[in-house]
Amino acid sequence: MKNSFAIDIVPGNDPERVAAMARYRLFDTPAETVFDNMTLLAAATFQTSVALISLVGSDTVFFKSTVGVGKVRCAERGESLCALAIMSPGVMVFEDALKAPQVADSVPVKQGVRFYAGAPLESPDGYLIGTICIADFRPRTFSTNDRKVLETLSRVVMEQMELRLAAMNEVEAQKQLAEEKDAFLSVASHELKTPLTSLTASLQLLDRLQPDKTTPFGKMLAQASRSLQKLNRLVTDLLNVRRIATGNLPLNRSRFRIGQLIEDCCAHIHLEGRYQIQLEGKKELEVFADEQKIEQVIVNLVNNAIKYAPTSYHIYISLSCQDHRARVSVRDEGPGIPANKLPHIFERYYRSENQRTSGLGLGLYIISEIIRQHGGELGVESEIGRGSSFWFTLPLN
Repeated sequence: MKNSFAIDIVPGNDPERVAAMARYRLFDTPAETVFDNMTLLAAATFQTSVALISLVGSDTVFFKSTVGVGKVRCAERGESLCALAIMSPGVMVFEDALKAPQVADSVPVKQGVRFYAGAPLESPDGYLIGTICIADFRPRTFSTNDRKVLETLSRVVMEQMELRLAAMNEVEAQKQLAEEKDAFLSVASHELKTPLTSLTASLQLLDRLQPDKTTPFGKMLAQASRSLQKLNRLVTDLLNVRRIATGNLPLNRSRFRIGQLIEDCCAHIHLEGRYQIQLEGKKELEVFADEQKIEQVIVNLVNNAIKYAPTSYHIYISLSCQDHRARVSVRDEGPGIPANKLPHIFERYYRSENQRTSGLGLGLYIISEIIRQHGGELGVESEIGRGSSFWFTLPLN
């Protein structure tokens, strides 16, 4: 590394210092508003032509934020005054760099820099990893109060770096936790699938041996079958989540009438006699999609209307065509969804805190991914006391 200064610019603990700087993962990253605001504030406060936030690496000084230097984002360490500013705590000031022997013949001074003041960015473990600095092309005076202000700005920049690092670590921890959860649930669901298949076959055999569903045994058998169906759905949801995460949720597309599919999906609800489903609109619309997966979407939305709006015995399904897309909406007259919950409704594992119904919080996430993979959109509109309307679109071709 070439050194254009008349003094040493590498501290004895430089390897540890560089490692401490790298911990913040800021080196060679794009500009960020929070740091740009700090350099703008510094330039405005001191009325200087240049303001920088720098990170001093082994051979290069990276400018995280700049004012007054155009598109310059880095400099050789041996040619940057910031490399000098990290040699000791406290603000380093050259009111007239031409009169300072240690920097008078350096590259930045030859390029016209006359005034420089830099406050080191000190990490919590005591390493000086960079600076916030100001510079100008004419000599200037710099008071004791000015030093205090620049030191304060350096602490604020360091606090922002700490907050950024904490946020990144939290995001990564949550991501790792989600990945571990997904991996566990994937293994567990695969292990459950085989015994569930065997149990399903056994219940089907018992069902044939006991055709009378009015007997106590027949009623118990019917309840066992319903519970098994629910468990099968949960396991299938878990498997689907893993397939989505790994990009392995294939679509077997074909052309079909979506109105007919909706009528078939809702037939079992009509048989219960409790709910009335009203289908209106363009029932003849044809889409090119995975019929089985779109059936899953419709069944999920209708079942949700029943589950979360149990006193709404009327469910309205409408079909329309908008911009060469089929639009399906499922509307209930239930209690509605609070506005602060709506942005999270399609998130994986999301369940409302006061939700009384059981579930994994996967249904809406899965169907949102199914619709997304079809090139469609899924949304919800809701008003407290007036019900909810879930809708999705599918390309016609």
